[in-house]
Amino acid sequence: ITSLLPVFNRAIHQGIILANESPQVAELTLRDHRLLMQYLKERYPEGAKAAMHLHMINTMRAFSIDVD
Repeated sequence: ITSLLPVFNRAIHQGIILANESPQVAELTLRDHRLLMQYLKERYPEGAKAAMHLHMINTMRAFSIDVD
């Protein structure tokens, strides 16, 4: 997993740039993060997993990456 950290860091950096350029992307990201945090707070792993999956799909779509 340590080898994935640079990939995550680059993706987060690019996401911040995109969110600054698009309020729509920023709002969607915040919504995804709130949902994920809600499930983590509730210690509901299935919900957290689903929320993270949804966040990844939304992120890929925001970057025009084919998710099908």
